[in-house]
Amino acid sequence: MCEVAAGIQTLDDVGYPRVDGWCELPEGPTHERRDAVAATLASLRAGVHHMILPPCVDAAELRALADDWATRVSDYELLASGWLREEATRLGIRVIGYREIAALIPPDLSPAIAAQ
Repeated sequence: MCEVAAGIQTLDDVGYPRVDGWCELPEGPTHERRDAVAATLASLRAGVHHMILPPCVDAAELRALADDWATRVSDYELLASGWLREEATRLGIRVIGYREIAALIPPDLSPAIAAQ
């Protein structure tokens, strides 16, 4: 844990944008995932949050490889429906991606991190 704390401090020291929270949801069918996502979104405080949703299209290969295939398909259905973005917007949450986060990192920051 000390190594993680030291790494976070290093990123803070050089001005790297911080992720304020990670959201991982329990497995479940689409309607349960939707309720869990809605509750999670409603509970977020200001900041940058990463929600882990591994979306996948239902396929024989997926079913053979992943015990949680139904949850992954549920995530795909939630994302493809547009509901997640609509719910976030309704709650006043601005949805961004890694491109927006990367744009906040000064171009000369990578060498500063590597030197730590």
